[in-house]
Amino acid sequence: MGFVAAFGLAEALTRLVAPHPRYPVFSVPDERVGCISEPRHRGRATNMFGEFDTAIQINQEGFRDRDYPLVKPPNTLRIAFLGDSFTCAEQVEEKATFVRRTETLLNEKLRSKGGNPSQIECMNFGVGGYDTYQEALCYEAFVRKYHPDLVVLAMYVHNDLIGNSFYLVENGFGRPYFHLVNGALEKVPADRARLEENYREIQRRFSVRWYHHSQFYNALRQLFWEIRQQSRRKEELA
Repeated sequence: MGFVAAFGLAEALTRLVAPHPRYPVFSVPDERVGCISEPRHRGRATNMFGEFDTAIQINQEGFRDRDYPLVKPPNTLRIAFLGDSFTCAEQVEEKATFVRRTETLLNEKLRSKGGNPSQIECMNFGVGGYDTYQEALCYEAFVRKYHPDLVVLAMYVHNDLIGNSFYLVENGFGRPYFHLVNGALEKVPADRARLEENYREIQRRFSVRWYHHSQFYNALRQLFWEIRQQSRRKEELA
């Protein structure tokens, strides 16, 4: 009983001294690509350790960006970026994502040279967990209709390639995927019921696991992680 009371007091003090929002889950199932971010979502994001605290604003399509007209403005070069969590980059403010920084730098360069087109739009279609097959589906479902002049695919070699083999276990996820039939890729449609069941399970896990909610526990984990990292760096330098 004393331990529970002590832990409760430590938790209250941690939230008072260094509060941070709970790790959010703002993805929703989507039959076209498997999942997107919740359209029009507004909130803040952090991880279990509270290492960052960033504003999240999702557009009407379900991506971390502003809304765009389907018809491109005159004298505009439109670049679409496809990718995963590195592209979405919820760990930093939107203006600091590499997509927005690219747009800012290109437009500054354009203004300094007085070039044509007069402006450049960089559109962010990154969603955490996407693999290249989902990015291909995303292009078909969302990107193509904006008629981008250039499409950039940001790939993380490790899990992007592994994720493309999800068809081996896909019946447990319900997402659309591709498999090889007579030397050609054939799309297998999403299983809506499994998609929604999988999403509900993710939400349930985050809601019932106490360590997703305890800021004191996660602060201790972060402290020990930093101590371990410093120890490893010292060993490498020794």
